[in-house]
Amino acid sequence: MSTAAPPNTVADSNPFQSMDKKRNRADDNDIRPSWDELRPPKHVKRERPEAENITNLAHESTLEQLNQPVVDQTLIYPERLEAGTARILVLHPGSMSDEIKCDLRQKEPLAQASLDKVLSYEALSYVWGEKENPDFIVLCGSRFAITRNLAEVLRYLRFPSSDRMLWVDAICINQCDEKEKEAQVKSMHWIYKLAERVIAWLGLSDDASSLAYWPMNLIQEQHISPVSAMMLIQISNEETHSEHDPFRKLMDRPYWFRAWIVQEMAFARSLVIQCGSEVVPYSILEKVYPRDKQGYIKIRSDESEPMRLHFRGDPEVRILRLDSEQICSKRFLDCFLDRRCLKRHDNIFAFLNLLSDDIRRQIPVSYKTEIRELVRHTTRVIIESTQSLYIIVIRGRQTPPCAHGDDKWQLDMPSWCPYLATPYECCSIEPQDKPSLFAEKAVFSFLNDRLRVKGSVIGRVSRTISRHIQSRVGATAWWDQADIDRERKHYRKCLTLGLNGMPKDEHTVLMSIDATTRTLFAGQGGGISDVQTLVESRTGDVEGLEATALREIWNNGNSRLVCSFRLGRAAKRALYSSKLAPAAWINRIALVPRTVRPGDAICTILGCPVPVVLRRMGKRYHVLGEAYVDTSAMGRFKVTVGLRDFILE
Repeated sequence: MSTAAPPNTVADSNPFQSMDKKRNRADDNDIRPSWDELRPPKHVKRERPEAENITNLAHESTLEQLNQPVVDQTLIYPERLEAGTARILVLHPGSMSDEIKCDLRQKEPLAQASLDKVLSYEALSYVWGEKENPDFIVLCGSRFAITRNLAEVLRYLRFPSSDRMLWVDAICINQCDEKEKEAQVKSMHWIYKLAERVIAWLGLSDDASSLAYWPMNLIQEQHISPVSAMMLIQISNEETHSEHDPFRKLMDRPYWFRAWIVQEMAFARSLVIQCGSEVVPYSILEKVYPRDKQGYIKIRSDESEPMRLHFRGDPEVRILRLDSEQICSKRFLDCFLDRRCLKRHDNIFAFLNLLSDDIRRQIPVSYKTEIRELVRHTTRVIIESTQSLYIIVIRGRQTPPCAHGDDKWQLDMPSWCPYLATPYECCSIEPQDKPSLFAEKAVFSFLNDRLRVKGSVIGRVSRTISRHIQSRVGATAWWDQADIDRERKHYRKCLTLGLNGMPKDEHTVLMSIDATTRTLFAGQGGGISDVQTLVESRTGDVEGLEATALREIWNNGNSRLVCSFRLGRAAKRALYSSKLAPAAWINRIALVPRTVRPGDAICTILGCPVPVVLRRMGKRYHVLGEAYVDTSAMGRFKVTVGLRDFILE
């Protein structure tokens, strides 16, 4: 059984360490993004990934087989790249209809370079696209196959009368050499860090993207406030009744769901987003939506139409923000496991350079590692490095992979391992106030595919409440009167569940209503002003604070159940050992995963910052996911909680 202390900070030993100092960014990226990004909307169609190495090889065979003969002749890649070096693409000038001609500058030394000495080049961040039916370019005098999507990008990027220096992974890395690819993956972040500019190619422009770029240009050129620009675009758009605004369509493009773009954007010194010939700094896109603020714009097409709300700063439409060149493991688990990539290994490898040195050192980049073993090993490394069991609850808010698809192998993985490349169904639960019990060090040990942990049972699920809504509600930032009425009805139904079996005196009723509201807010808000707003509102108007409060409840619980639970024996003994406990522990309502059934156990697990729902399977337990239980009153008294072992599989 291991009870290790938190790891010490270890210095970075790579050759670029001297460049890890804070740098001044170019004017077109003056506001460094924060990691406020959430899952992609659930309605976005996802590329079906491959899990097994043999499937990956079959999928990738088209381009590699076409290029293998010329690669074998060493006409394009005369020798393998070493660590700290890179090839740079020289894109020769031409018009849109001209044949694409390029050369490669071989083995440019990056390891010894500084920002003022490195060869000036731009790095491309883009979607590869389908490998079938490729296009061809002339590369170093030879015919070379690339995806049609990349050919499209190069036509738009090349200058009419001069060369352009670019770094493009599909060309600058020998895709037929696994060892070179593994070496380049380890140093990919330095390639983007040293680039003069990173170009995020979103695809060709269309009516929706032009409508989205218009207010961004106003913000950039005329210094119009973001809210004013959004008002202009919403009011001028004839499709205001549509469920998708132009910015949502822009953010629904496949580019934003790639795994690799996160580090490509995070390490950029200067970052622009480009649709066809339309280009704006990424910092302007950040300004379109507020940070951590759920404001809304009221829209009425004409006097005969009802008022509607368009929520901004909502989790559904939040923009990827990058505060630093490193992310914590919690942010990685909360936001980025759903990303697309051709090889399932890259759901992990694409983020290694953004994680801590300790985690990165323990996960070797090798595409020969069996994917199941890589997932188990990565999960174990994160647990041991962070001394936290937070990772075990992630799977509970993810959509399970298809039982008949290429990712069906994930269904047989331990329940304490998260899924890869499946959508998030809901946000993480991050209560503001937590009892000290949830800050205890993790106590765990690994037994092959099983994980032994210590904890106690808070209670067992008795009754549940779910929403009955149309599928379109979860995929829109628009709400009208019917949505407000629906959510108000759900809120009051939850209050009734919280009052079941409770004394009917006024003091107890008010405490129960307050605690249930805090639960529905998942500890974020739910103060006395919110309770009064929700309970006393009877006008049915869309105006005022009620809509924002109900939207917050929706964001926390639209893919979860609300349940009542009965206290377990150990919890009763612990709570009633304190004289204050019976009065303080007044609410037995929780937010739980949709897969929960009556009888499932809501537990505290040492080392996990949130309660965990477990289902007993014989002598062992299956992890269902996280729960939110209002524990705000527990800080007022001390109890002794008896601990027991749980074996998770």
